[in-house]
Amino acid sequence: MEVALVADPRGYFPQGRAGHPLECQYAFFAGNELSDIEGWAFGADEQGSLLVWRVEGAVARRALGTFGEWLSGQITFLRSYVERLSREEIEQLREGNKGEDDPHRVMDYALAGARRPRLRPRAVLRR
Repeated sequence: MEVALVADPRGYFPQGRAGHPLECQYAFFAGNELSDIEGWAFGADEQGSLLVWRVEGAVARRALGTFGEWLSGQITFLRSYVERLSREEIEQLREGNKGEDDPHRVMDYALAGARRPRLRPRAVLRR
């Protein structure tokens, strides 16, 4: 299993030690456009509370709140975006998509190279 490493806000990446699990301050869990350097990660703040962080350029940039707060914000944002679309804009999006129901072809990518995964050092989220 491959792990996307996320640097802390100062830009420091976790360093591994032979024979020990890799201790990570952040655990990347969702990316933009199939990216593993832009997206969101779980990580603790200075008080030890587990929060969602915005990841930009593989660096945890800012805390966004608890997972529930983050998810609620994402749902509100997406709902607002969709509700503002006119019928014409929706039709343009459908035409531009050419009927593709998986625009990133995630299933094709996931299954095309189906093989035994390479094992990497186990990552541990540090609080």
